[in-house]
This record gives sequence, C-alpha cells and structure tokens, in this order.
Amino acid sequence: MNWDDAITAFGTSEELPVEAMQWVLDEWATTGPQCRSLVAAYVDGIDLSERTEQSLYVVTHLLAEQQDTASFGALCRLAADRERCDSTLGEDGVTATMPAILISTFDGDPAPLHRLAETEEADAVMRGEALFVLAYLTRTRQIPEAATYEYLAGLPARLQPQARDFVWFAWASAIALLGFAGQSARVEQVFHNGWIDPDLLNPALFWDDLRGAQADPHGMNAAGWDGLGPIGSAIEWLQSASDAAEEIEPAPMEPIRNLLRSVGRNDPCPCGSGKKYKKCCLAA
Repeated sequence: MNWDDAITAFGTSEELPVEAMQWVLDEWATTGPQCRSLVAAYVDGIDLSERTEQSLYVVTHLLAEQQDTASFGALCRLAADRERCDSTLGEDGVTATMPAILISTFDGDPAPLHRLAETEEADAVMRGEALFVLAYLTRTRQIPEAATYEYLAGLPARLQPQARDFVWFAWASAIALLGFAGQSARVEQVFHNGWIDPDLLNPALFWDDLRGAQADPHGMNAAGWDGLGPIGSAIEWLQSASDAAEEIEPAPMEPIRNLLRSVGRNDPCPCGSGKKYKKCCLAA
C-alpha cells in the first residue's frame, strides 16, 4: 500500500476502504500532511481533479479522527463553498458530517467559524451549523463563554439576510442553549420580525431551552445538542453512515463519498421515529 493506492481506493471503492484508511492512520506522520495538503489544494482551486474530489469524503473524516487542527481553517472554507462541499461530502451529508469534522479539528480560533456563519453566499443550513458548532465548543469550554456572548450579541447588526432564514434559528438556538438570558430581548425582536421559522423554533421553546441551560449551566441534555460532537473512529463513523444509507436505499451502487447523500441532519430520521435525523439516530 502507498499514498497513491490509498487515494485511489478512497475515490473508487463501492465499499468502505477500511484497509486503505487504516494504512493512512498507521502512517499518519507521513500521510497527515498529505491529507491536509489535499484539502487545501482543493479548497484553493489548485487541484480540482475528480480523483481528489472523490477522495476527500474519506480524507476529511481521517483528519477529524486525528483531531488535525492544522486543517481547521481549510475545512471551514470548504464548508462555505456549497458546490465543492456537496461534491465531496454529498448534498445532504454536509450538515450531518461537517459539524462533527469542524468540532474534531477545532484549533482554538473561532474566527473561521464566525466567517462561515456570516458568509451570505454559503448554504444557509451550513451557516447555521457553524453557530451550533460555536455553541458546542463554548459549552465544552474550548472557547471562552464571554467571547461567544459578545460575538452573538453583536451578530444581529451584521447578519444577512435581514429576513427569515435558517441562520436566525441557529443564532437564537445558540443563545438559548448557552443560557444567555441577557440577549433574550434581541431574540424576542427577531421573533417579532418573523425571521425565525416557527416550525423550527417558537418563543415558548426558546424560553424552555434557555431556562434549562441556566438551571444546568454545564449540562448538554437539551435536544438542541443532539447529534453534535466530535468524530471518534472514522471507520466506525463511516460504517454507521453506510448502514444508515442501506436502510434508506438497499445496496446503493455509489462511491463511498455519497453514502449520506439521501439523509440530512434536518430530514426525517430513516428509523421511522418521526423525529428529525439530528434528534434521533444521528446522535447514536
């Protein structure tokens, strides 16, 4: 096995390329920088080959398992580019996978997450997921709470569009989940403006989450945290994704990078519970 063999396997295998993945992990001192370079070259438009594009589904998960903080900035830029993110992670798999990847590779600087959340051209759900990631990292004390409080407080003056959008739901949810009661008046105004879809969040649910966060300032039991967390084993994570895809559509004849294409974090869970995927089996 060599690097070229592994990348070829990542892009062409119809089954999880476990042997190639394990080889890359075992040789991480050499392959880690190559994985980082591959992501950066793709995001920067230097290498847009089909081979590279197809291999990044697996490569990004390996970077996450290794908690490769040096790749965090490039991964945030990938998340901001809907077309390229779709091409590598799958149209709906983006929101099920990228938050976990960003949590896993976080380098201590939230600025790339801020930029992602404020990039109006980026996918609205991905922008919102950046705020959920920010909230998670704050709740787990990887970002100072005061810094996130100040950022979320100033965000409404900059956040676009000034209209109903998923990102406003995520902003209000982050405030509630972190128990930032001092910002409740701003949230109430956004509700009054009609910028938050009531099917996603209403004032009563907002206050329930906020009070719950205040009552348990270090807990993460609220439903809004479901599905958020780092990737442990990339092999186990992708195997779970493969199993979920097979339940939805038996024996898909797609490359491994597309296994999550048919189920998104906010889609109905394929298990039939009636809950959203992010609030059901994704957490498992």
